[in-house]
Amino acid sequence: MGEALPPGFLYVFSRIFAAEKSDMKRLFPVLFCLAAILVSCEKEVSEENGNTPSTPTTTTDDSIYISRIYELDTTAAAPNDSLLYVKYDYDNAKRPLRFEISNRIAGVWKVTFRTEHFYRGADTLPYKVVESDPGVQSDTIYYFYNAAGVVVRDSVIGVRSTGGSTITINDFIITPGKVDREITTYDYNTGALLDIDGQDYYTTYLNGNLVRQVDTVPASGNLNDYKFAYDNGINPLYRFSIRYPISPPEHLFYENPQGVNNFTRIDQDENGGAVFYKYNVAYRYKANGQPVKAIAFDAGGATPVYDGTLHYYYVK
Repeated sequence: MGEALPPGFLYVFSRIFAAEKSDMKRLFPVLFCLAAILVSCEKEVSEENGNTPSTPTTTTDDSIYISRIYELDTTAAAPNDSLLYVKYDYDNAKRPLRFEISNRIAGVWKVTFRTEHFYRGADTLPYKVVESDPGVQSDTIYYFYNAAGVVVRDSVIGVRSTGGSTITINDFIITPGKVDREITTYDYNTGALLDIDGQDYYTTYLNGNLVRQVDTVPASGNLNDYKFAYDNGINPLYRFSIRYPISPPEHLFYENPQGVNNFTRIDQDENGGAVFYKYNVAYRYKANGQPVKAIAFDAGGATPVYDGTLHYYYVK
């Protein structure tokens, strides 16, 4: 059945079922959310090596299934204002199936990240997601959920073309207002234990949205405090988001925090000091409450750094 698995993989597999999941793991499904928040471009762009995608024509006012995202840098002139193109696909049961991110590299649009979701039977939550940066790295992530559909354990096989492939297992112990995260990392080839680490997160949710998260940093003893504000609109990316009990700090600036609505502001401070990072987003909406355009501002400034349009369609 294909290549033989390395002894290290077999060892860890026997312990947990599969694989690695470092913090960087979610950096890309992260990026697809960045595309949704800092979105857009109502221009043509080349999806991959000369293939030119067209703006979807099957948009309907009540559609809830996002199809495309185009990201536009308002500070640059065409054609260099088009930064990012994301395509979303669904299966026949309208479950998230895959998405691809294309970036402009040396003037040519290329797929730089791809992810695929896998399901067991009629399950609505994926048991596995494969993410890849073609030719560079590949992560196979296995998810274990609680009764509420929240991830309590993940394991990821992280294969790198440059070496250093690892297997990392994250366990999330959830109690009211607090999440303890235990991280165990192994060498992919030998199974040797590389690291055991942990971190505490204090979280506050309101109406299904993460509104505050305080992270402890064991090495320094510092506390990073993040506060979030939301609109009342429908977050079109929520169905593509794997529900974790936390939103790790290295991802907060790229992805929508765990929320059913669209976030409009992020503030961050350290150890109770002055807010040193601010991020604001303003939206334009369809009649059904979903955003069709987002304008992002950084550092609380008044000058938009990105401007964009979201496109949606029904999957037949």
